[in-house]
Amino acid sequence: MRFSGSGTGPSEPFTASTSSVRVEITITPIASLTHPGYTWYIYRVGASSYTCQGERSAQMGSYVDYCSGLTVGADYYVEVFAHDCSWQTEITAVS
Repeated sequence: MRFSGSGTGPSEPFTASTSSVRVEITITPIASLTHPGYTWYIYRVGASSYTCQGERSAQMGSYVDYCSGLTVGADYYVEVFAHDCSWQTEITAVS
C-alpha cells in the first residue's frame, strides 16, 4: 500500500498478510524549510492504542522502519503527523 501527502491524516485501511511490515518513508521539505517532522503510527482498526510507531525529525530523504506484532488477517491503518514537508509512505509485507 502506498500513500502520500503534505500534512496529517490517516491512510486507507489495509489487511495484514504477515505479522511484520516494512514502512518506507520519503520526506521532502516544503520550500526552503529545513526542519521537517514526520511521525507515523500503525493502529489496528477500532483500537485506541497503536501497535507500532516511528519518527523522523529534521531529516530529509528516504528511510526504512519495521513494524512487527501485527495479527494476520486483521485490518490496520497508518496515522501520519507531519509538518513542513511532503511525504510518501509505502507499507509492504515482510515474510
